Amino acid sequence: MDDSIWAERVFAASRNSTCGHLFHSHPVDCYVARFGDRSPLTFLAQTGVEIIRQDLRAMLEPHFSKRFRTGRVMDSNGGLLSEWTSFRDETPALVRGGSKSQAWLCPTCKKWIYYPMGKWYILAKDIPSDPVFGTDMGGVIVTNAIWQSIIGTKLSKVACKRIPVNDQPKDGFPPEISETPIDLQRKSPGLLERG
Repeated sequence: MDDSIWAERVFAASRNSTCGHLFHSHPVDCYVARFGDRSPLTFLAQTGVEIIRQDLRAMLEPHFSKRFRTGRVMDSNGGLLSEWTSFRDETPALVRGGSKSQAWLCPTCKKWIYYPMGKWYILAKDIPSDPVFGTDMGGVIVTNAIWQSIIGTKLSKVACKRIPVNDQPKDGFPPEISETPIDLQRKSPGLLERG
């Protein structure tokens, strides 16, 4: 199966056909005809599906398997690519931003949409007890202790960025995005057509 055909199917099956927003849960098994830079942690464009190489996943166990829903990664002929696992955190942490961040309730799918603008951070109240977890912006967040065990290895192309933890939001929205009053909701004009 061609990458673009599979991606179109996932896009259609996992997004609201009117507004285009992702449903909370969508397929995890995926097809990959070719890889780009072979990073041990990456995502498949237009699908919201992330994939992790087994050597990095092993360093995150047993926490990874407890936190993420996983699936198979297959080549275009349906053959299993055992070096990879697809994954999805069903309750990802919300990455927040600064005063230009956007948040609104989509009138079509009734999902809260949030785009962090400026410097990213996570609110302390949104950090789960798990030492490994996902975010709504993709990627995997790990505790400093787990990161220290990874940085001494020979894994290449693992991008790392510290994400600050704040007690209060800096974006002008309430700590719970879903409690944002109508008069505080904001989004850029370019996003109006899509909900």
